[in-house]
Amino acid sequence: MKTITYFFILFCLFFVTGCEQGRLSDELLESDMQTRAVKELSYFKDVEYTKFSNGEIYTRGTIYCTEEAEYSFIFSFQGVGGSSYKASIGSMLIEPANGGAFREIKMKLKPGKHICDIHVYFTKCDQSADVRLVIRGINGSLPAGEEACDIGGYAVSQLGCIGGSEAAHWTCPHCYFTLNSVESAICTSCGKYR
Repeated sequence: MKTITYFFILFCLFFVTGCEQGRLSDELLESDMQTRAVKELSYFKDVEYTKFSNGEIYTRGTIYCTEEAEYSFIFSFQGVGGSSYKASIGSMLIEPANGGAFREIKMKLKPGKHICDIHVYFTKCDQSADVRLVIRGINGSLPAGEEACDIGGYAVSQLGCIGGSEAAHWTCPHCYFTLNSVESAICTSCGKYR
């Protein structure tokens, strides 16, 4: 009889401690999920930068959220010569027609993936632009992380000017004589090739 009682008590102890460990592991798992959720309120990840042959640039980054969060952005555009832009934060468009070249934007992002991008446009030569979309804060503060907190860049138009003047001379890389005709491949001063 003592053996049966002993095994019964041992079984009850295993059952009770098993339930407690199950509850403890559930609590640990839940706290780990909350910690991971905070870490997933990200800066820009998967950043792509493309520079086109005409000098225009396109920059894209993705923000990941596992919970709703309020993001604070600063958008800044400084363009010369009539250059322009089109940008977006998720489905919200940022264009010259719907606001100024410098804006502070606060918006709630729902859980999920939010693509943000900026495209700088040129219509002629002698245009340039500097553009930035900066994450200034997430829920009032910045999270720790190694992702980019801004996307954008500096661009210079590579479009040729119609009716512009073409160079008539070239400078020799050897003797630095500057009055060589573009129609000649040999320097008239030192006799060496371009």
